[in-house]
Amino acid sequence: NNLNLNPGDIILYRSNKKLSIGKAIQFFMKRYLKKLGVEKSIVYNHSATIINLYDRLFVGEALGKGITISPFDDTYANKLDRIKIITPKKAYSKIEKEKINKVVLSYVLKPTRYDFLNFWYQIKMILNTTKKGDKDWDGPTGKKATKRMYCTEASATWANEIRQNTFKDPWSINPVDIDLNKYYKVVYNGVK
Repeated sequence: NNLNLNPGDIILYRSNKKLSIGKAIQFFMKRYLKKLGVEKSIVYNHSATIINLYDRLFVGEALGKGITISPFDDTYANKLDRIKIITPKKAYSKIEKEKINKVVLSYVLKPTRYDFLNFWYQIKMILNTTKKGDKDWDGPTGKKATKRMYCTEASATWANEIRQNTFKDPWSINPVDIDLNKYYKVVYNGVK
C-alpha cells in the first residue's frame, strides 16, 4: 500500500454493520462526545496499532480471542473507507519504532484475554462523565487491567510503554479518547 504507515500509528475503525457491538459502541461514543461538548459527525468503535515485522506491516489489536497480530493488508486494506490513521505528532525514533514492535509482540505471546466487562465500565463512565471531561472509572486499573484488555485500552497501553503519559489512565480509554488525543495527528482519513 502507499499509506506510508509506521510502527506506532493507530488505526481507528468504524463498523458499518447495522446491528452490531460496533454500532452500540458508536452510539455511546456519540453520547460521550456530547458530554464533552465536542462536535464530531464520525465516531469509531475499534482501534489497532501498526507494527513492522520483517519489513511487513502488521496490526496488533485486542479481539474477542485476545491480543492478536495480522498483516495490515489482510485485515484493513479492503476497509480503507472505514478507517482513520493517526501518528504521533513527534515521530517515533528508530529505537521507539523497534520498541513498539517488541511491546505489542510481548502482549501477543502472553495470555491476554479480551475484557468484555469493559462495555459495562465504559457505559457507566460515559453516563457519569461531567461537562469538564472528568471521568469516573470503575473498572480494573494498573497491572490488573493489563491481564484483560480491549482494543483502545491496548493501543493506549502500548503507546504509554513507548512514551509515558501519552494517554491518562489507559485502562479507561475509548475510541473518542484516542481520536481526540493531543499527541497525535491524522495521516489518513478514508471515512466519509
